[in-house]
Parts: sequence; C-alpha cells; structure tokens
Amino acid sequence: MIEQQTPGRLISDVREVSDPRSTNGADASVVDVAAGRWVLDPGRSSATFTVSNFGVKVVHGSVPITSAVADVSTDAQLSSVSAVLALSDVATGNARRDLDLAKPHLLDTARYPTMSFSGAGTDSRVTGVLLVRGVPVPIGLQTVVTADAAGRVTVTATTSFDRSALGMKVPRILVGRWVEIAITAVFSREETG
Repeated sequence: MIEQQTPGRLISDVREVSDPRSTNGADASVVDVAAGRWVLDPGRSSATFTVSNFGVKVVHGSVPITSAVADVSTDAQLSSVSAVLALSDVATGNARRDLDLAKPHLLDTARYPTMSFSGAGTDSRVTGVLLVRGVPVPIGLQTVVTADAAGRVTVTATTSFDRSALGMKVPRILVGRWVEIAITAVFSREETG
C-alpha cells in the first residue's frame, strides 16, 4: 500500500486495489486517491482520436493536453476537473490534412486554438462539457483510475461525440459524424504549503 492521506474512493489514498481493467503495466492497479488537487503531467499524457474518412477509412490523430487540474473532495468525489488541449497542434500523420483541419470550416484554429473540458464525476464516469470552436458539447467519459509505485495517478478515459453539433461545414462522406476520443492523463498530487 502506498499511503498518502485520508482514505476514500476515487481520489483518496493511492491505495492499490487489484483490477483486471488496468492497462498501464504490471505494477499499476485501480486505486483510491488522496483528497486535494492533482495536476497533469503533460509529458506523460495524451489525447487521441479516430474518425472515419470517406465512409470506410479511419483517420487517427492526436491533440496535446497542455494542462489539467482535478480537485477531489474529502468524501472521495471528483468535485471538478478541467483540461485544455491544443487544437492548433493537432497531428494526424498527414501534414496536408492537418493544415486542412485548421481551416475556418473545420476546427478554425486561428480563432479557436484550444479546446477545453470541465466536469465532475467518479472513478468510473466523468460527465461534463467539451468546448470546441466555442460550442459546448455535453459528453460522458468512461474512466479507469490507476496508480504507479511513484504515487502518480493515471486516468484512462474514452468517449465519443457527434461532430455535427460543432457546425463544421463538411460532408459526412469526407469526415465521419462520430469522433472517438481516448485519453491517458497522468496526474501528480499538488504540493501544499
């Protein structure tokens, strides 16, 4: 057991609990996490997406997570989480496609260089609002929380959303309607005092 603070479920005392859903290595397991503020380690975190292209091809890409903060209450609830992602740095492995995505009829990164998320939840479900192109999109994320021996907490989350809500002017045959998102966010407890 890695002891840190008061016990509780979600973010209460980085207490290891074996769980077969863990995908972060042999030394990681689902955990309880300490109450307080947790901050993102951007170098260890990632957000990826997939969307269909031309109805059959799947495009994979990534968007850097530049910052995130998670606040956990003493009753072990995720009282708030917020994150900022750099849409202006979206990468699909195809430079021309990346430039096209930045255009005003798609992501419009000149006006909206970032997207943000704010929400709250538990260790298995977080609900909130994704703000893309200035448009709020309600989403729910399925999450798994794990910890490593160094006391870092990793949140693995998945969701999907209907991109037609964003007002993008592009035929569905070119860019699919549903965007699948996978997030791996590594947090460390903020030092107090």
